[in-house]
Order: sequence, then C-alpha cells, then structure tokens
Amino acid sequence: MEIPSTQRAALVEKTGGPEVLEHRSDHAVPQPKEGQVLVRNEIAGINYIDTYFRTGLYPSPKPEVLGREAAGVVVTLGPGTDKYNLKVGDRVIWLTNAGYLRSDIDLNNGLLSRAH
Repeated sequence: MEIPSTQRAALVEKTGGPEVLEHRSDHAVPQPKEGQVLVRNEIAGINYIDTYFRTGLYPSPKPEVLGREAAGVVVTLGPGTDKYNLKVGDRVIWLTNAGYLRSDIDLNNGLLSRAH
C-alpha cells in the first residue's frame, strides 16, 4: 500500500472562533513511532467537542489537528505494536487525542478496534 507524503487536515494554530480553522492539503503524513499505527482514514468528521479544543475551553497544545475518532485501514505499523495483533490492511475504528485527518494512532493513549 503506497503511503502519500502529505494529507488533508483541519488545523488550528491558535485558539479562537471558526475563523482560526485552516484546511490544509499539504499536512505531512507522520511516520508511526513506538506503539503507533498509521491508518488511512475513510470516514471522519469534526464533532462538537472539537469546538471546546478550538476555543480553548479545554486546553490542548497548538498547533493541533482537530478530531478524536475515525474509521479506516491500517497502512503501516510502528515498533512495539505486535501485542495489538494488527496487520496492514485491517479495517479499524479508533478513538484518541490524535486528529481525524492526522492518521497516526497512538495505541498507548487511545482505543483502536478491528472493524467487523
């Protein structure tokens, strides 16, 4: 499975209203680190909770790619992921503090499940 070097992302570089939302089509695709997998998201959205992070009501580091959950296909596995029994091509759903369109999923700090 070919992995692109860039992806689309809903990015927030500072807190504020809707005007701080940036749609980027050139956001770098990360390489998975220890305990992470890279997922090509097939469906994702920005939900109401994301407004709390965007406005600063809930603190979060900036810049930040918004989103907390998505569904897609595993495209590569980082080191230390053997214990999760995943393989490239597995369809998965996930929930974590990573962003929707940002596809690196940190299994140490989130939930990921094989979709059936």
